[in-house]
Amino acid sequence: MLGAGAALLAALALPAGAAHPQDKDWGKREKLDPNGTTAKAEAVVCPVCDHKCERGVMANVQEHELDTDFKVLRASFNVYPYVLTTCPKCSYSTYSAQFHKSLKEEQRKNVMEALKDTKRAFRDSWAVPLSFSLDCAAITHRTLKSGEGTLSEIYLLGSYLAREAGEAEAEREMQRNAASNLIVAIEKDESYQRPKLRYLAGEIYRRLGQHKDALDWLGRARQDADEELQKLIARQEMLTRDEIEKKKPKK
Repeated sequence: MLGAGAALLAALALPAGAAHPQDKDWGKREKLDPNGTTAKAEAVVCPVCDHKCERGVMANVQEHELDTDFKVLRASFNVYPYVLTTCPKCSYSTYSAQFHKSLKEEQRKNVMEALKDTKRAFRDSWAVPLSFSLDCAAITHRTLKSGEGTLSEIYLLGSYLAREAGEAEAEREMQRNAASNLIVAIEKDESYQRPKLRYLAGEIYRRLGQHKDALDWLGRARQDADEELQKLIARQEMLTRDEIEKKKPKK
């Protein structure tokens, strides 16, 4: 688990290592973009089934612009395929920066059992579709009881991918799951009680059209918010009120 909501605060963080999009030539070369971001193949061992495979590793990631729910808008690389690593044999899936961490024997058995119906044949980690990785990551972290904060991060990533695919209903479902888990995490985990995460809860509710909840959480986010976040909160509060006005029946 990425501690203290780090993944949410940094658009799901960008670890130095993760699954790469399908590319039959991947691993034969190093990729380099004009801004200096690099990606190359790396051998990894699954901590659940001990399967050896390859994944893509990204480094020197350049700064990127974020949407109001922290989704990356423009970046030198497509960053999201690098967030998770999924074992192509047993389907164990977690944040790439955490993939190397060992699990207790009981945890390994529980994860294997939970994922037994998801197994599919993939050549390497980079060949696993990201939508499949997300499903497996949710199962993995529910099984490991990683907490609502981690699940909210996974569902938030899912909402980003659904938006990019133009799947509005899937995006809303992911947002609902992200919001419900994030609220629980904020209320019971001190490490998630941050202004930006309270703001994020409000922004997700605004996007869902739950304007009362949106204004409530945006208001809560003002406490301890820095100047930049205060400005963002004010803009989103204004936008929320405008949306409420537009929904009112015309006289």
